[in-house]
Amino acid sequence: GCKARSSRRARCRRPSTRACNSVIDTGPAAFSAAAAILVVASIAAFWKPYFSHPINVSEPYVHAHVLFVGLWMSALIIQPLLIRARRFDLHRALGRASLVLAPLVCMTALLLAHSRFSRMDDATFTRSAFTLYLPMMSIAGFVVSFGLAIVFRRQRAAHSAFMLGTALALVDAIVVRLIFFY
Repeated sequence: GCKARSSRRARCRRPSTRACNSVIDTGPAAFSAAAAILVVASIAAFWKPYFSHPINVSEPYVHAHVLFVGLWMSALIIQPLLIRARRFDLHRALGRASLVLAPLVCMTALLLAHSRFSRMDDATFTRSAFTLYLPMMSIAGFVVSFGLAIVFRRQRAAHSAFMLGTALALVDAIVVRLIFFY
């Protein structure tokens, strides 16, 4: 295996000082890039149902959910860059803010799902009830990942892996809309 050096180049743990050429970059910049790709995919996925006409969307929970998920995704981009810039003070401050933001993401997701499903008549609900699984599992994955990221906040590799898990919890909603709308 390889270990990152302060110069951001990889070096082998073996006695040799040869650079490891086969290592995939898993540092802060790669994490931010992955989060940025997720943002672009989200905009594409939600273009037709939301971003192309947000004024026409009448559900208030939709706007709140978009706001809080957008802030969450922005934090996923910014946080690793703060680590890379050695701005641990700002990283911790934003981390404390996530203790408020994460529940808001979950709460708006639950309220949005409840709002949509409670307006269905019995026949529609019977046909569509199975689709409630996706948002519930995404919320559960988000909560578990975030909770573990907080528990392991002092173990950098575990913390960043679990924070990546919060992003992966958003992927299902993105993929479903990309398939459905395109």
